Amino acid sequence: MKDERPAGVPAVPAPLRICPRCTGGGQVSAAEHCPECLGQPYTNIDGIMLVCQACHGTGRRNLPCPECGGKGTVAAPPASG
Repeated sequence: MKDERPAGVPAVPAPLRICPRCTGGGQVSAAEHCPECLGQPYTNIDGIMLVCQACHGTGRRNLPCPECGGKGTVAAPPASG
């Protein structure tokens, strides 16, 4: 079949879906403690609760998702039919 796109129009990318492992966040938590907060993700300073910016309050080290490579999306399975 002939490509009928006008010159300069890129090809349509493959359909994507949210990564089932990281639920679109692009990161997964590892078993070891966060190197920034050492597993204590909350700090109380003068009555103000601060959350660790590196682990976002999980206390665990965040790694790029191995399934989507940190993108948060994966290719959708081919349509059946």
